[in-house]
Amino acid sequence: MEPLDFVQVVPAFDDALAGLMTTLRQAPHVASLLTASTEGLEWFAERTGLSWGVTPRPLFWYRPADLHVVEFVLFHAFVLVLFFMSRNFLSRYMSNPKSFHQIIQLDAFDRMVGAILFACWMSQVVLKAIRPNALIQMWWLIMPCHLITLAWCHILLNGDLHAELPSLTDTDGNAKSMTTQLAAKRSLLVRMKASDQCRWIATLIATYHWGPAGAAAIPDWTDHQYRIEGFIFVLHHGLLVLLPFYFAAKFGFLSASLDFFLHSTWIATWVNVGPYTVASYLTGLNVNYHLCPPPKLLKMGFFQSIYYRFYVVLALIVLSLLCRFGISFVGWFLIRLPVQWVWRKARRSERIEGKRKTA
Repeated sequence: MEPLDFVQVVPAFDDALAGLMTTLRQAPHVASLLTASTEGLEWFAERTGLSWGVTPRPLFWYRPADLHVVEFVLFHAFVLVLFFMSRNFLSRYMSNPKSFHQIIQLDAFDRMVGAILFACWMSQVVLKAIRPNALIQMWWLIMPCHLITLAWCHILLNGDLHAELPSLTDTDGNAKSMTTQLAAKRSLLVRMKASDQCRWIATLIATYHWGPAGAAAIPDWTDHQYRIEGFIFVLHHGLLVLLPFYFAAKFGFLSASLDFFLHSTWIATWVNVGPYTVASYLTGLNVNYHLCPPPKLLKMGFFQSIYYRFYVVLALIVLSLLCRFGISFVGWFLIRLPVQWVWRKARRSERIEGKRKTA
């Protein structure tokens, strides 16, 4: 099968980006600034990533250096606009009584899953540390799946969410002292805040589910050097794929809104075009495929274009919407509601049977 010709898919936008680059290169004042920035980037890369990294020079500069500079500026302008449009989203959400607030009560199963994920992450630390040039290899741990793993560990191993809920009455149903009740109410407020924060993190993770799902669907084995890494990868990414559905069914996510969509979009875009960009230049690693497309996709679709990162950002925004609503639908309507219906039916049958025996 012939690879998809990118120019036949979106020629207008591709030509527009090429025209923009030509204009910037020829504009009197902009051209000098662009040239200076490009030379600075090349100087930095020669003494860092290209000096000790593992990415070959042709792939490191898969895209022209001046395009790197222009992308960095345009993407950060986009992030800045979204940031101001959704400013203070989390504090406004948590202080709004109409928002979805529900205390999260974790159990032993959640703790076990969190411990397995943490063990998977630690195994990656060890396996990267025993490689040659370990300090550079350790930078792979900032890839999205590893950050998402740490976020799940924070949620599932959170001590506040495993503690027993304080009670305002004693075992006989009598109200406790005023001091005890005030302490219990303060404890409940702390628990509610921790629940809201963890639900916010879980909702972001579900929105970015394209990361673990994509890694599991199209695994990149080129970085693996030991046989055990394949087993760990399958276990690790299998849990990452399933956990958002489990969390949606058991605890639910933040309510969907335009504010949340803008908020989640600027966070994901900034991480990709900010820290990941600098890390790629510094280490010479193709962190989150900033330097060049994944090997398996290098000759497919828009990955054939040097402007592929623009299309990747646009595609991931669309995928974020689909993941957010798709996981909520599957978790709530296809898992939680049927389970609740079966449970209620079983309880009803037990009550009817109990009445028959007492009659």
